[in-house]
Amino acid sequence: MDRASRVGTAGQRTPRARGRAGFTLVEALVALLLASVLLLGGLAIQGAERRAARRRVAHIAAERALANAYESLRGGLVPLASGELVAPTLGFTGTLALEVTAEPQPALYRLDLVAIYDADGVPSRRTLEALLYRP
Repeated sequence: MDRASRVGTAGQRTPRARGRAGFTLVEALVALLLASVLLLGGLAIQGAERRAARRRVAHIAAERALANAYESLRGGLVPLASGELVAPTLGFTGTLALEVTAEPQPALYRLDLVAIYDADGVPSRRTLEALLYRP
């Protein structure tokens, strides 16, 4: 194609040559649609990750409360009696329950500690089972 067919008499581009330069409106809209879908997908993933992090923090706080309660029982700071325990662990907002069962051997007790808590809207439960010797 020669220069005369692409350029008009006054040096302006003809409609045929003008249509080849740049993007069409449809192409630009499709690109914006793809970018918005990718952005929304990224936001959904980020929200799911934040919820998982909150659940992880709640699980760790429950395990810490169970460990603290067990150490208090081992140290004799809490009486060996079944029932609800007070959990002074920072970040734990659930309840701790203790069930004590005497074993056939003297001074040996089976402990079942249960933490019931809410992990980002999901009711959760952690348990700790142990044997405790207290003469």
